[in-house]
Amino acid sequence: MSGNTLKYKIVSFIFLCLCAAALLDTLIEIDEVNAFEFGFVVSIAGILAIISLGLAPEKLFLPLSKAFQRNTTSKRHQVSDLFMISAGALAIIGFIGEHAFG
Repeated sequence: MSGNTLKYKIVSFIFLCLCAAALLDTLIEIDEVNAFEFGFVVSIAGILAIISLGLAPEKLFLPLSKAFQRNTTSKRHQVSDLFMISAGALAIIGFIGEHAFG
């Protein structure tokens, strides 16, 4: 759990528990289907986004104009930003793949 105050630690715990549940659901779905689908890519993108919010819960309580500014030097915030960018890229790839090949 990350964050400076109790509010951030609670939100971080909730998001990381949600991430574990989403990851378990995705793994069960992959095991049941036994084939690759672009929906799995979208699911993994969602998991990365949840991890990103779990690592830096402060971003949820900031105005949008300040939430994603690049002035944070914390390693935790940098990793969170990378997860969010990766989640966005995977979501775009998954949606294009679903509609083009699905």
